[in-house]
Amino acid sequence: ATPPIHGLGRGLDSPVRNPGSFRDPAGGVYHYRDRVFRYLTDEGAREFRELANSGLLKQLADSGAVIPTRELAGGEATELGLDPSIPLILEHEPIPFISYMYEWPFELLQTAALQYLTALRLSVEHGFILKDATAFNTQFRGSAPTMIDVASFEPHSPGRPWAGYAQFCRMFLNPLLLHSLTGEPYHHALRSSIEGIAPSELKRRLPFRRRLRKDIFIHVVAQAWMGNRFSGDVDALKSVANEQVSQKTLHKLIDQLERTISGLSRPGA
Repeated sequence: ATPPIHGLGRGLDSPVRNPGSFRDPAGGVYHYRDRVFRYLTDEGAREFRELANSGLLKQLADSGAVIPTRELAGGEATELGLDPSIPLILEHEPIPFISYMYEWPFELLQTAALQYLTALRLSVEHGFILKDATAFNTQFRGSAPTMIDVASFEPHSPGRPWAGYAQFCRMFLNPLLLHSLTGEPYHHALRSSIEGIAPSELKRRLPFRRRLRKDIFIHVVAQAWMGNRFSGDVDALKSVANEQVSQKTLHKLIDQLERTISGLSRPGA
């Protein structure tokens, strides 16, 4: 995941690497004046070309769900001062205004969460999945969310669980639940923790009667219990991570999350 930095490299005569992109093992981001470039490693380049060849990337870009992206042609990297030995360099359409999830009002965070789930469902149908679910990968063009990290998509092996589920809950679902069900704003919590709101923290803040609601019990209480149960037990965590999940079960999980998030509203709305 790459938290974007607005304007970095603008007006400079050579590309500047975004210092936040060190977190992405598949590549990183460069800024050059008003242009944004992403470089990918061998593995990242292979996965991106599979994504592009599948037609999924074009479908998502045409709908606005993913930032328009093109592969640099031969010689362009050298002309821009980028290392031509990099396996793949992409250019993204720049975002005119950068914002972060701790600045978004309830409705924008909710819209971003639902758009992510729509992209996830479509990805699974095309044989791909989103490997992470950080809200830093989403920006807004006007009031429309768009995903900016094309390296988040990877081929999905049948039976493999969705590794980004817990992160999606921390970054999207839990902040929305906190504000909708208790009236507490989520902005300070998201600003102070780039990992979002943990299920154990949300459970502590929810009234007991709220915890008994089926969807909250599944996505918050059960997750908090599992976090405590397997904390520090590496073998147990690996065993859970390796459990097989059918595509039907994955679609059912996406449907459940969509229903829960769609049914939430800002207090007083």
